[in-house]
Amino acid sequence: MSSKVQHLDHLLTTDQSHPLGPCGPAVNLLVIHHGIQGLEGFRNETLFSAKLDQRVGGSGPGSSRGEEEKRILLKWFERLDDLIKRYEEWLWAIAGNMLDTVREGNGGVIVRLIKIVEFEGKEDDKVRFCFERMGVVGRVRGMCGLAG
Repeated sequence: MSSKVQHLDHLLTTDQSHPLGPCGPAVNLLVIHHGIQGLEGFRNETLFSAKLDQRVGGSGPGSSRGEEEKRILLKWFERLDDLIKRYEEWLWAIAGNMLDTVREGNGGVIVRLIKIVEFEGKEDDKVRFCFERMGVVGRVRGMCGLAG
């Protein structure tokens, strides 16, 4: 996993280092997104499995063994979390410079950005659907102070 994160980090740095910055061609945008999605899924499954193991294995969340395992896993995924944060900031920088990006002749970047937003919207819809099927949405909205 470390080499994958390092490779994606290199691609992101390459895009960010373009002389036009967020108005540049950002040719690696989709490749980075695809890579992060896979690694993020792996991280989420690993953390979820660890939480289940703690419940079943008797090393509950309050135990020193459970806390140590959680700390180790979070530390292990720290570089991925940093990469995700940098990538999201990069996406926002690109989104904030759309007009200039098009003026520079890099309209393809906007198409790639829209594809990413579209994908993320579909993923959010899947999660929302699962929560609705479980009857959780109303409670989550209530906890967050949102209208039901």
